[in-house]
Amino acid sequence: MAEKQFAVTGYIVNLARNIPTVWQDTTVTSAAASIEVYGDDTRLILYFVHAKDPLGHCAYLPEQNVGVSFMTMDQLPYYLKLLESRNVMVYLDSKMPEQNGLFMSVNHSKSC
Repeated sequence: MAEKQFAVTGYIVNLARNIPTVWQDTTVTSAAASIEVYGDDTRLILYFVHAKDPLGHCAYLPEQNVGVSFMTMDQLPYYLKLLESRNVMVYLDSKMPEQNGLFMSVNHSKSC
């Protein structure tokens, strides 16, 4: 089992009608959008599929420094809005890859 957290240092958004989602040399489904986030030599690819289409299986391959998650298109605006923020982090888990995703870390403490 491997877990990893890292800060997002950049991302690529791909919007298209039909993006083949190739994972481990197999096309698993077709997406309408994808976001690839990266940092710390590791990537997370988020595929967004139409609600009527099947979701692929989430995974994290630590030896390849890449994770993948699938979600429905209605969640895309939330991810885009989150990526406008600072302090966005990625969480990857090879044992429970359905937990792969983004989160935000903010520290509002004041030094006295």
